[in-house]
Amino acid sequence: KTVHRQRACDAARAAIDPSRQLDLTFDEMEADWEAAMRCVYAFLDMDIAPALQAMRRYIAGAKAHRAHRY
Repeated sequence: KTVHRQRACDAARAAIDPSRQLDLTFDEMEADWEAAMRCVYAFLDMDIAPALQAMRRYIAGAKAHRAHRY
């Protein structure tokens, strides 16, 4: 199942011009979500400013629910 998924993803990516692809890792998002989102917006040639405050509010609220108790 995993091999099938990876092959399908590889085939899909191969069909798309590399200049139209942006890769961000989970670790990059966790380390500095704002820098990662700035990369996304720059890649899309969009101004992040109108959305940034709402993103910050969302992250501030979401962080309260991140911890897991085992």
